[in-house]
Amino acid sequence: MNENREEPGAANKKSLPTASSLAGRTIMVTRALDQSAGFAKQLEARGAIPFLFPTIKTVPVDPDADAVDALRNLSMFDCVVFTSANGVRYFFEALERAGVDPDALEFVEVASVGTATAAALTTRGVTVSIIPVQFIAESLAEALAEQLPPASRILIPRPRKTREALGPELVERGFEVREIVLYETVPDESRVDPAAQALREGRIDAITFTSGSTARNFVNLLRERIDLEAILEHAVIAVIGPATARVAEDVGLRVDVMPDENTTAAMIEALEKHFRARSSSRGQGSGRGRARP
Repeated sequence: MNENREEPGAANKKSLPTASSLAGRTIMVTRALDQSAGFAKQLEARGAIPFLFPTIKTVPVDPDADAVDALRNLSMFDCVVFTSANGVRYFFEALERAGVDPDALEFVEVASVGTATAAALTTRGVTVSIIPVQFIAESLAEALAEQLPPASRILIPRPRKTREALGPELVERGFEVREIVLYETVPDESRVDPAAQALREGRIDAITFTSGSTARNFVNLLRERIDLEAILEHAVIAVIGPATARVAEDVGLRVDVMPDENTTAAMIEALEKHFRARSSSRGQGSGRGRARP
């Protein structure tokens, strides 16, 4: 998908499914463009109209000598921990550039923060042995502590300049942790003007944030173009989990919807519940407030 898709859907609103409370509503997706297709399809399945406004994009970082050494000596680690699908992508790209056979991962445990990251690993033939109950760093640390021997050596591929709670927590639990920076998240300005116009015209019913960086860049990209406070009074704001909610609130966004499970599917279900409740209570207030399934 290379462009927002509100026009075709808007033209066919009368034929949209009516089973979902999202039918006919325009939902803004702020995650990176190359990760938006699946989310957009889930919304379309409910009759919603995805409006793609990527606020971030990821780019590779040249591995430093320490990172290259770690990649070429994977056997020295007991476990490699992946915290995002992007981490998987850039890890394998770095392995190729370093001339390392990906099969080296067969000799270490592999952990994933959630099912989407695990799926990215599985498609590359990697067996994931550790997935936490909750898809957050703190829960992953608990899972690692339960399943790995004390003082295990752990490698964590990660992005530059992001909040990483996992590494310090694992160190506190007695693990030997090595983090390598393989990519970074930067602002994406490619769709700012259409997004600002859609928000200004009141065409967006809900805005979704799947990471703290999407929320932070949303505000940074738009604050000089539109009156965010006035415009966001119209749109429902949904976040994928507590970490994203903290960042959103730190940059001045009101959080209306947050699912109990950190997945886009759960966020869509929470949005459905929110709009259903708002429709049933129309005339008794906006129905806003944090909705949970």
